Amino acid sequence: MVSFNEWAGFEPALVRPGVTRVEITIKARHLNRAGTVHGGFLMTLLDSLMGYAATSTLEERQPRLATSRMTTQFLEAASGGQLIGEGRVVSGNGSYLLTSGELRDGDGRLIATAQGQFTRLRQA
Repeated sequence: MVSFNEWAGFEPALVRPGVTRVEITIKARHLNRAGTVHGGFLMTLLDSLMGYAATSTLEERQPRLATSRMTTQFLEAASGGQLIGEGRVVSGNGSYLLTSGELRDGDGRLIATAQGQFTRLRQA
């Protein structure tokens, strides 16, 4: 079975604890009917970047966090080429973490930004 990240074509890379980056080549499956990258895909990419950044700051091997809030701003349309993203932890105490993320195209234009809150899940 293919993981979601494999299907989507991205795997965030840890730059340092609290900061992740990704580069992705836009494919036809990422586009909406208007021929631009689907907003839901951009949000998913931002959520993943911020989530990877958040989990990288915690000591557990597989911390259980969930996105509890996310706000996204769409600034420009992208339709091909590369997307370069970065997610980072802004603050937090382990119970919750505040994050930010941004996506730029290959020319450096800011495509979308996001702010998120990740909350630690209770152990089952």
